[in-house]
Amino acid sequence: MAVNQTQGVVLAIFGASAGGHLSSLDANATANGLGSLAQDLSAAAGLILGVDQSSNATFTSTVLDNLGVTSREARTVAEAYFTSQLAAGTSRGQLTADAVNFLLGSPEAPFDTVAATFSTTVTEAVTWSQGAGANTLAVSQLRAQQDNAGGDGSTFELTTAATDVISGTAGNDTFDGSTLNSVQTGDVCGYINE
Repeated sequence: MAVNQTQGVVLAIFGASAGGHLSSLDANATANGLGSLAQDLSAAAGLILGVDQSSNATFTSTVLDNLGVTSREARTVAEAYFTSQLAAGTSRGQLTADAVNFLLGSPEAPFDTVAATFSTTVTEAVTWSQGAGANTLAVSQLRAQQDNAGGDGSTFELTTAATDVISGTAGNDTFDGSTLNSVQTGDVCGYINE
């Protein structure tokens, strides 16, 4: 298996470089297939990251964020694809492996820019993992190497105004609509990077 594909799966699932794990993960992918490796990693991701990824929507959002699929057009297409594939019974691992292989290929718009950035990120992560990061094993350090500390975002409270438009952060934001009548038609909350 090409280490770039293995590193791509680690980026997609954890938002991290593989560091000292790259060789053994790549051996696993070579022996069992990239989809199998991705399935094993995705099954453990919630536990390792301390994030509930039991819902397909959360899984999809996490993977697309980690792949860098942030433009509205690409995100809409990718979310629809992930939703349909998961509904059809495609495993999370196979779907992740397919997405990584797709982006490491030569996709056309709206994924060409995403693919170029992802390919560069993968190459840099492999270089770091085989060099300076070869002895780094802690998930927090591997995520930090990708400037992806994850964790908490910000808390935003909806108001009773007719329309709230709230732009969240790249972290795990909370949008609180618990105040009586605070959720209104037209409210828009989320993180959209155009």
